[in-house]
Amino acid sequence: MSKVILINRYRNAPKVDRAYFIGRGSGVGNPFTHLPSTFKGSVRVATREIACQKYEERFIKAIKLGKLPPLLQRMKADVENGMTIGLVCFCAPNPLCHGETIKKWLEGDLDA
Repeated sequence: MSKVILINRYRNAPKVDRAYFIGRGSGVGNPFTHLPSTFKGSVRVATREIACQKYEERFIKAIKLGKLPPLLQRMKADVENGMTIGLVCFCAPNPLCHGETIKKWLEGDLDA
C-alpha cells in the first residue's frame, strides 16, 4: 500500500496516520487554476492540465533552489518514518491534481 494517499476534502477519507491539507491557502496549494479564484496570488490558466504542469515546474525549481516549504519537509519526515499520510485537496482524486506532484516527490518518483 502507498504511504501517500490523495484524499478529496468532501468525501470519506481512508484511514491515515496524518492528513495534510494541500489546497490553495495551505502554503503548498497550486496558485495556478483554470477556474475563477479570489485567492491572492492565483494565476488563471486555460486548463487543469496546464495548472498542474505549471505547478510541477515551479515545484521542481523550488527543489533545485532548496526552497521547499517547511510543511513539505514535515510530510517527507512522516513518510520516511513509515507513516501513511493523506494529501487533502478539493480536486483529488481527479487524475489531474497538483497533489500528484507532491506525492511523486514524497515517494521519490519526481525527477528534479
